Amino acid sequence: MKIKRVFSRENSKSKTLLTWQHNGKSVELELDNDANGVFSESMQLIFIDAYEHNKIFSYHLNGTPSDSYNICAKEGYEFRGLNKNNKAASGISLLYHPSSSDTGNEWNDTEQYELLFEENTIGPFLDIYR
Repeated sequence: MKIKRVFSRENSKSKTLLTWQHNGKSVELELDNDANGVFSESMQLIFIDAYEHNKIFSYHLNGTPSDSYNICAKEGYEFRGLNKNNKAASGISLLYHPSSSDTGNEWNDTEQYELLFEENTIGPFLDIYR
């Protein structure tokens, strides 16, 4: 499923409009922040990262809210968003980028981790992201 993203900023206020198709209809979510959406095929949910709220929100395909999760801190790394990942049980991964020279690998790659929903914690390393 393709999620279209339109981001705008007026003065100091950010807005994001996310749209997708469900059952032949267009579904729209307007958010008062900078956000990105990723569709999880295995869970049949849309996951949205909202940095300003330090949250990840999930929505049903019809646009109704499902749940929310805290963005987990990872020492020595900065959260960079969500990504599709077939290695993850949920079909999505959390992206973390090293923020200090003593973390990560020699190429300073962004890393992908599983989100363990029930515990709201970072799960195992899945892969690097390039």
